[in-house]
Amino acid sequence: WACGYVTSSDSSNTSSKNGWLANFDENGTLLKEVVIKDPEDLTFNKLDLIYDNIIVCANIFNRGAGEPSFIMYLFNKDGALLNSRADYGYGEVTALKTVDPPGPFGTGLIVALQSNNYIYLYKFDGGLGINGVARFGGTKIERANDMIDNDENLILAGFSSSNDGTASNHLGGNDVWLLEIHASTL
Repeated sequence: WACGYVTSSDSSNTSSKNGWLANFDENGTLLKEVVIKDPEDLTFNKLDLIYDNIIVCANIFNRGAGEPSFIMYLFNKDGALLNSRADYGYGEVTALKTVDPPGPFGTGLIVALQSNNYIYLYKFDGGLGINGVARFGGTKIERANDMIDNDENLILAGFSSSNDGTASNHLGGNDVWLLEIHASTL
């Protein structure tokens, strides 16, 4: 499976970008394609598998205050849409990780969102309900680019420009930032 966006030539669609999900075989032949239209620019930027389903996070650009800035979609393995969830605030989904037992984070999905200079971690259950939220960073810009989980913790890799809040020992510019987060944080 791959995700991204496609441009629209449909005159009834006011958006220039639509979310795109595609399944290819091992030879690169397109097997299935799904396009989700939105009145604003919609870009599918993160994809992972949860149970036997596909989770896709999308960023929506050009939204006004109080409108969703990211949407999660849950598709089955055949590409049929099962559920979606819009969340509010300004932010960009920068990392996505599914977690399964027996690890300390239980079963579900963890999404890292960069918003207002902070990294927000959201923990969702398999039905896209929020189970926890945590914020990390300082007064400058932080970003999580990837995350992994081990037997006890979640490890975020990204960068930080802050030297306050939960970010310290700043050496200048955008420093590499590794955060080890215990399950009790979420």
